[in-house]
Amino acid sequence: MILIVEDDPLSRRALQSLLAANGYPCRAVPSAEAALKALQGREEPEIVLIDIDLPGMSGLQLLHELQQAHPRLPCSLMSANDHDLSPPAGGRAVPFFPKPLNLKRLFGFLRNCAKAPAAQPRRFNQLSAGGR
Repeated sequence: MILIVEDDPLSRRALQSLLAANGYPCRAVPSAEAALKALQGREEPEIVLIDIDLPGMSGLQLLHELQQAHPRLPCSLMSANDHDLSPPAGGRAVPFFPKPLNLKRLFGFLRNCAKAPAAQPRRFNQLSAGGR
């Protein structure tokens, strides 16, 4: 399962739908606090996709928390804004996906970190990929 942490409802639903349509089970939450709560559940995600610009606890703060509590959990960051992404002290570098997302690169990352999709993935078309 892939955990998506994205505050924008349209982006959250779109990414969740796209991943599900390509066979990746996922759960989407609107905040870092909701992500931490979701991690207390029975099913631990295989990957966490984190928007940096979240209300309350930022995506960078969430990443730091996850790296401390779940050091083997693959995470990535995404944002439409520029950020200084040097790893925090004691943290490790993670993939960064600028928005709009390059779906080919994102799916490559997912293939390397997640179990094979539940079903044969449908190829995303250039229209849904934003021409990227």
